[in-house]
Amino acid sequence: MACQPAQGRQAGRGHVLFVNHFGGLSGAERSMVELAVALQGAGHQITLCVPGGGQLEAEAERRELRIAELPGLSLTHRRSLLWNLGRLLKATAVYGGVLRQSRPDLVVANSLQAAILCSLVPLWRRRTPIIWHYRYDFPVTRGNRLLVASGALRMRRLVLIAPGMRWGAQALGVPDRKLVVIRNAVDLTSFSPLSAAQRAAVRARYGVTDPSTKVMVSVGQICERKNQADAVRGLARVKALGMGARLWLLGSPLDEDGARYEVSLRGLAKELGLESDVLFAGQTDDVPAVLAAADVLLHTAQSEAFGRVLVEAMACELPVIASDTVGAREIIVPGVTGYVFPNGDLDALASSLSAVLRNGQLAASMGRAGWLRAHEEFSIQRLTSEFTSVLSDLDP
Repeated sequence: MACQPAQGRQAGRGHVLFVNHFGGLSGAERSMVELAVALQGAGHQITLCVPGGGQLEAEAERRELRIAELPGLSLTHRRSLLWNLGRLLKATAVYGGVLRQSRPDLVVANSLQAAILCSLVPLWRRRTPIIWHYRYDFPVTRGNRLLVASGALRMRRLVLIAPGMRWGAQALGVPDRKLVVIRNAVDLTSFSPLSAAQRAAVRARYGVTDPSTKVMVSVGQICERKNQADAVRGLARVKALGMGARLWLLGSPLDEDGARYEVSLRGLAKELGLESDVLFAGQTDDVPAVLAAADVLLHTAQSEAFGRVLVEAMACELPVIASDTVGAREIIVPGVTGYVFPNGDLDALASSLSAVLRNGQLAASMGRAGWLRAHEEFSIQRLTSEFTSVLSDLDP
């Protein structure tokens, strides 16, 4: 959908321009689209300035969001500094044109690269505020301090998606006066439990016909940060306890590093004698049904600022077991909706899995508690209301 100039404010609702550097559709992009749809439904004019030709553009068009195309800005250490600088300059020129044409009242940068881009380009109207929706729990390093400081330079606010991110942002040099915490949310419309018959049909479609077989599911991009290797090792521990179990890995690699990691995962499964027990399902639109058909969600990420799939699984009445990340600590109530285990602690992981998979009553109780928490604490309506309040406070 072509970008057209804004028609001006009405009743405090203006034109919001979202900027993202990546044209794929991972968790950060899904969250941006859901927020944009909700704000549009509340009366805001919305434009997404994103790379064209990918899953993100297709999803935005499906949700009837206005698109302004931006060149891809996925900078990489695998290319020369000159190559990366050329991509940045090209994106800067295009973004400047979008600003002049669309004349937004507010700009929301959805990633670090987008924040740096927004900081580089003079706004068509100097008082136009920029917000960085700060979605990543960046490690505190000298390089990240420079990058985050560059991105935060012209930001009026950094909206953190979890309270546990505040310390890291401060340690990276962001002034506390710029920080606002608005917990992330998920549109749960498509996520709900299945009937017994529906559940059996989905399991059969994925090769599980024995009702006593326990299904562990892991959802996310195949990459080292998501650490699916520990999910495979967790399956080995469960089977060593005498339980019949399978692991479904939903997701695919997004780059060459991810592709190499998937090869190593397949090698690990073979080494552990689990080739027939680990299903590499790839990217699928069937995530809600697969979650509802499984017995437990296993999330083994090394770092995660939020973790949408944890909330999605809870909405399907699924117990969730996750490694100790900022997102897991925010979402899971240990012993009530699932368990959080120390990163890399396979004994604790196996113990958590065993507790849930051996005790159907406990699993059902956690599922019910998770459904309630997902709907009460992580609704898109709550996020929209809180985000709108921030936008109103920043009116030029």
